[in-house]
Amino acid sequence: MMNSARISAVVALILLTGVAIWGGTLHFLENGTNIAGEPLSPADRNEQVLLDGLADGHILYFKIEDYRMDRMIPGASDPPHRVIIENWWQPDTGEQGELNVVTVRDQDGGLLQYTQAIDGKYTTTYMSSGETMEMNIQWGSPAGWIDWIWNLPQSLASNPDFELKGIGELNGRATVIYEGWSDSKKARWEREFVEDAPLLLRRSIYRIDSEGVETMTVEETVVEYRLLPPGSSIPQLP
Repeated sequence: MMNSARISAVVALILLTGVAIWGGTLHFLENGTNIAGEPLSPADRNEQVLLDGLADGHILYFKIEDYRMDRMIPGASDPPHRVIIENWWQPDTGEQGELNVVTVRDQDGGLLQYTQAIDGKYTTTYMSSGETMEMNIQWGSPAGWIDWIWNLPQSLASNPDFELKGIGELNGRATVIYEGWSDSKKARWEREFVEDAPLLLRRSIYRIDSEGVETMTVEETVVEYRLLPPGSSIPQLP
């Protein structure tokens, strides 16, 4: 049995899909209207493209660059601080249920671990130890998750624990940056979003020592996402 620290680390990796962060490759619609007949904003238009694609059964692919100062991988004595996480998420088409596959690789492409989830049952395998762990996690539908992510900037704007820090840039696209602090945890958080495509985001955590010096402990950045063409399939795992 894994201890609670390992389980927490695994959950954090698997659930990166819920926090995560991206540089988009979708070709968004040029025009669109909402139900009331008013023109859609660029952000609403981009979300609608994703929702329509998922409704048609397209697979959602995204890629994350992930840094953790204290990464833990069972059986690995010196796990890398930086990894690449790829995720393929197929909505429930009524044939085989919802399917989600996640791979974690080092920066040289070496496979560190992989996860397969079918209808909320996640099975993770670690290459360094051969260990396998199973968990049941109910995320809701991919469409519901996208809607949640799309509303994160508005949620942070109204959250008294966060404030707008300024503007930035992510993969050449303008972003807004929110930050928050925790005196009890001695930490500062940053959440950065591309305004018209909030799925492109960066999440950072900084530890603050007794002298006020900050050290980044976590940084997750979504560097790519797209809907795969019709007929695409999720890659086969080892």
